[in-house]
Amino acid sequence: MRLLIVDRVWGQRQKIRNWLVQGGYSATNVLEAEDGVAALELLRQLDFSIDVVLCDWLDPRVDGAALAREVRRLAGAAVDFIAHGEFDSRARERVLAQGAADAIGLPIRPELLMQKLVALEKRRALAKPDASPSNTARFRKLAVDAPSAKPAPLSPELWEALRRNARHAEIHAGTHVPVTPPGARLWWVERGMIAIRETRDDGAEASYRAGPEEFFAEAPFGGASYRSFDAVAEGDSWLCSQDADTVRRAIAASPFLFYYLRNLSTLRLSLYSRTGHSAEKGLSGTVESLPVLDLFQVLHGARRTGVLRLDGREGMLFVQFVEGRIVHAEGLGLVGETIVDRAMSRTAGSFEFYVGPEIPGVRSVTVDTAGLIMRGAQRLARKVVR
Repeated sequence: MRLLIVDRVWGQRQKIRNWLVQGGYSATNVLEAEDGVAALELLRQLDFSIDVVLCDWLDPRVDGAALAREVRRLAGAAVDFIAHGEFDSRARERVLAQGAADAIGLPIRPELLMQKLVALEKRRALAKPDASPSNTARFRKLAVDAPSAKPAPLSPELWEALRRNARHAEIHAGTHVPVTPPGARLWWVERGMIAIRETRDDGAEASYRAGPEEFFAEAPFGGASYRSFDAVAEGDSWLCSQDADTVRRAIAASPFLFYYLRNLSTLRLSLYSRTGHSAEKGLSGTVESLPVLDLFQVLHGARRTGVLRLDGREGMLFVQFVEGRIVHAEGLGLVGETIVDRAMSRTAGSFEFYVGPEIPGVRSVTVDTAGLIMRGAQRLARKVVR
């Protein structure tokens, strides 16, 4: 989703831009204009390929009502407006009647702005059910629903605050990370890869991996807690951790960090949790007994929806199926068809398929699943011939 910020105050534009980028929007899709004339000119240059205009509605140099009328006259109803300003209830009703999709009072609360954008994106998606989902709208930190894609990276300023006086630890392959008790420190990986298995207080279980500049043991800082937690280094790794008081001060200075950690922990459960979605009987076992290629054919033919987890010495891989189609794959720091190919080449390890609803979000695999399986079979045949 592309956004245009219209505000005559440069500092306000930068503040909103930073909120959006920290919230997960691509910086290249957040544009700016200082007044209504500049905004209209930019929209014309872009052939009105902007989804949402965020504007200071009441500023006479912006004149949100006039801008909205002109945009609708030229581009129809394809561009939505979110107004901000000093609104009482009557002024807000007037602004909505003048063409704004929503209105936010001052001072702007970043979490409210992001929630308004989430709601607007959903309305736009429902209005155009056949349209491709936005691959740039990431708004995941403050979304009401569970996120379905990795949050955008933290800002350099937040990383600097977390790294200041952080504790460093070198962990050798196979070593358990001393995360005791969970919640006493926030951990992240500087180098290497950590395999994590956790059980939340509500019984939800998740298994995932954390790589460079990825947090783990973060749930207590996002409002959740653990019943059990285990983290093991897959290779020699360099880790950092910060004490809880410093993390809380960073959260107080930038509430985005709280939402970032909360939704990151929610994301892990939404993708890899066993809660309510037990593995179907017959869809867990070893790769030696049921090769991955055959497993893919079973899931494809049966039109299964869920997430397949593959465990092995090389690390964990995750493959998402929707009605038998492979739509996303990730692992080893990579995503897409490369991971599908690596999965089919595995000859040892274990697998488990978690039945569940379709998870909306990133779609890294676009090749037809039958074609992927055929390609894997041909590659396997060439190995046998050799």
